[in-house]
Amino acid sequence: MSNLYSKDPISIDYSKCIAAGSVLSRYQNVIESSVWSLWDKERVLTFKLVFIAICHDINWDFLQNTLANIFEKEPQKLQPSYLKGVNAATIKTWLSGYDKPERIRAAGRSKLLKNIGQILISDFDGSSINLVTKSRGVLFGPNGFYALLGSFTAYSEDPLRKKSNVLVHDLVRERLCDFSDIEEVDPAVEYHIMRLYERTGRILPKRKELHKALINGEPLTQWFVSAFRRSTSEALIYTARVANKTVPDVNYIEWQIARNVCTLYEPSCLYPHKTKDELPTDIQILFTGSCPYIDFCFAYNENRESLKLREPIPRNKKSFY
Repeated sequence: MSNLYSKDPISIDYSKCIAAGSVLSRYQNVIESSVWSLWDKERVLTFKLVFIAICHDINWDFLQNTLANIFEKEPQKLQPSYLKGVNAATIKTWLSGYDKPERIRAAGRSKLLKNIGQILISDFDGSSINLVTKSRGVLFGPNGFYALLGSFTAYSEDPLRKKSNVLVHDLVRERLCDFSDIEEVDPAVEYHIMRLYERTGRILPKRKELHKALINGEPLTQWFVSAFRRSTSEALIYTARVANKTVPDVNYIEWQIARNVCTLYEPSCLYPHKTKDELPTDIQILFTGSCPYIDFCFAYNENRESLKLREPIPRNKKSFY
């Protein structure tokens, strides 16, 4: 492992970012109907705050749809007074249908929800709307939305603010909130997107040892994982500028492509029989073949071994990874 360590382990290929941006320039944001579409703003904000707080190492669609259906039938369970009393047994019941029960981790998720209920009551008069009101429509600064989100355990653990960025992206994309400094928002970099950026060649490990470690899934230090996340973030911002799209839109598109097309074990470029039916309609129209990036993808066109690249695995996985 000693050969892996270097001051600047990752490079960014901006020509690949330009190629990806050209593809994404055709995208048009479509807001699809959902269970929460007719809910009032207070209810939706609390739902998003709760859902994203515990959305780590679990399928996004399963968790979002499961919680939405629970809160649709029993809206009182979104009240801070209820959330502060949530326990592990409650989480186990809510998520009992998940096909990977070892990932439910009910005790940890219940603590995060309890904290949300407690802080909403103590700091925001029991109302998630006050998060937006107190921020005065600003993301950054000592009293901005990000600083206020830092009051909650789930949103304060990650120095790169993945969950906070995911929440902001969702609120903006669904037109629930406007922020005057939204142009400065960072990407929400998670493992699917890092894998996509590695394989397409937009970020590349400079040392062969690191490339091999990523293919083999060797656990890496938190410093390395953070370095990958920062480089991916920079490359995504550049891609979004080329595409003339917002960071939240590009983040959403590439997350859908990464988890449905450039999958860990069976990427669609090698398994073209795979269906795209699970993709949202607005993503499907970006391409007709197996992958929208197939013409310039580094792994597909230049180094097939790189199709085995996987996201960097941290030695100690955090709740924000």
